[in-house]
Amino acid sequence: MKEEKRLLKKDIIEINDNKLFGYKVVREETIKSGKMDVEYVIMERDKNLRDYITLKNLEDAYYKAKNNIKEYKPMKEGLALFLFLLLIIPGILYVSKKRKEKKFILENNQKMKQEMAKIIQEGEQYRR
Repeated sequence: MKEEKRLLKKDIIEINDNKLFGYKVVREETIKSGKMDVEYVIMERDKNLRDYITLKNLEDAYYKAKNNIKEYKPMKEGLALFLFLLLIIPGILYVSKKRKEKKFILENNQKMKQEMAKIIQEGEQYRR
């Protein structure tokens, strides 16, 4: 029994991530969508693998951590300057909030990346 995923061929990172959890590229296909051709890679993983459940659990944990990585939107310098010039307190509050947000996001992303690396390292023992 096989488990199958269809990924965009151009999404190399996603393809490589799935290889970490026992998926193998089995074929490629092109689907016509109007004037464009969309290229896909079809990946499969055998559900009868001895360590299938472990790989599946590691994969779920990996993607949960990966989906928790946040993007920091930089401070708008023009807005900060405007708030400082016209309204000093809102300007200070805005800059303070953005600094705290940046610190939180950096700490969160570092933690998630460490967790992802740990999962990959643990999963290496089950890959063949």
